[in-house]
Amino acid sequence: MPSSILLVQAPIACALLLGLLLVELSRRRKGSKIPTIRRWPAPFPEILDRLSYNRNAVALVREGYTKHKNVPFRLLKMDMDLVVIPLKYAAELRAVTSDKLDPLTASFDDNAGHLTKILLGSELHSDAIHRPRIIPVVVDELKFAFDHVLAQGSKSGKSNSLIINQTTYPLYLTDSWTAVNPYDMVLDLSTRAAARIFVGEPICRDEQFLQTTASYSRNSFSTIDTFRNLGSIIGLFGRAMSSTVTDARDQLAYVQRLLGDEVTRRRARPDDKHDDFLQWCMDLARTPDESQPESIAHRTLGILSMAVVHTTAMASTHMLFDLVSDPDLLEALREEQRRVLPEGWPSINQKAMLEMRLLDSLMRESQRFNPVGEFTFRRIVRKPIVLSDGYQLQPGQQIAIPAKNLNLDDDIISEADAYNPSRWATQQQASASFAHSSSANLHFGLGRYACPGRFFAAYMIKSIMSRLLLEYDIKLQGDGCHRRPPNIISGDKILPNRDAVILLRHRDS
Repeated sequence: MPSSILLVQAPIACALLLGLLLVELSRRRKGSKIPTIRRWPAPFPEILDRLSYNRNAVALVREGYTKHKNVPFRLLKMDMDLVVIPLKYAAELRAVTSDKLDPLTASFDDNAGHLTKILLGSELHSDAIHRPRIIPVVVDELKFAFDHVLAQGSKSGKSNSLIINQTTYPLYLTDSWTAVNPYDMVLDLSTRAAARIFVGEPICRDEQFLQTTASYSRNSFSTIDTFRNLGSIIGLFGRAMSSTVTDARDQLAYVQRLLGDEVTRRRARPDDKHDDFLQWCMDLARTPDESQPESIAHRTLGILSMAVVHTTAMASTHMLFDLVSDPDLLEALREEQRRVLPEGWPSINQKAMLEMRLLDSLMRESQRFNPVGEFTFRRIVRKPIVLSDGYQLQPGQQIAIPAKNLNLDDDIISEADAYNPSRWATQQQASASFAHSSSANLHFGLGRYACPGRFFAAYMIKSIMSRLLLEYDIKLQGDGCHRRPPNIISGDKILPNRDAVILLRHRDS
């Protein structure tokens, strides 16, 4: 029996090896005209570079940018080659239509979409997220959220606790220091506030929905971290062994049932008025697929988790680590908040947020050094594109712009290596703001497909940080400790340290 099994398995293994060899040779021929950045010497097969990409990505991108900043260069990833495009092409590429440069499939692939199913092939969410009137609703829901995440007073006699990532909420803060995981704290706060905008009441107050949404965000990004650079075939085999994949799939199914039923209910009662993302997607749907209740529910969860909640939690965590490492900066930010909001945080509004110049500057400078990753403007080339200098992009290529290295280049930003939280505060033009998308601020992307949730995320971050600054003392654990917790690097992704904690206590009124 064993010998017969070997007789069956041996040809399969040989076929797989032959397939990998053919793919390798095809990739080499297609990419031969582009400078390739490698860690392994040329005689060694490129599969070794692909397997080691996650470990070497930051150094590879830096080497490629240093040697070839004005011409395209190639990186060898497990899923496919990445052609890194210089800044000089940005203005041209941002005007290219999506039938030639596909942003959705590139984002799907970059986020291990074959496993997470987190993004769908439609632009509906980009149209819906641009709706106005969100700020008063966000602030109102954050008042409720803070009471459920950072309650004031003693826990005795109180119930309705919620466990998120092994932490029991609410945290009852007094005048004593309490250890808090900042990522989990902001993830919970932003999930609650964003849910009001995305699904409305009463679902936005449903604790199972809130816990599922926050957990789905964690599981999806753990899946991305594990499988993104393994390629779709290996990833599909590995998913059976990953609890984060199965948990995220179960959570998606739950939300699709819950929100799908809500879509069906709303359509059966058209006279009921709703003003939330779920309803906007229902109203703006253009195709039968976009109109399906499960598709609308899927899109709502994906954008809620990815474009808003996770962005807010990561950026806010980076900022908290930045400001607790600099007591002078912390006090300067508090002084700005007292000046802009003399009547306290409950009076916050859009006008006040626009006056928070130092906070906005910190947001942008923190993101400049701690972006979500090395690249922006990821695209899949669908049709041949000839650029102004004759350079040709070929169908099937994945391209990206090296945003982090560009923003650390002295030719683009003066004294780029210096971290200066007030760098952007004195510049009056809109292009200096955190959410402005341009060739000098690339981390939100470029053109029509720049991150649609960036303005929403900016207001959410300011709302949360403003209240933390005004009403809480904040410091790192350890007496006299001002050393910023190091980031976590995963391939070409950059994450805040999610194991580090800060200490909080209520400030004297």
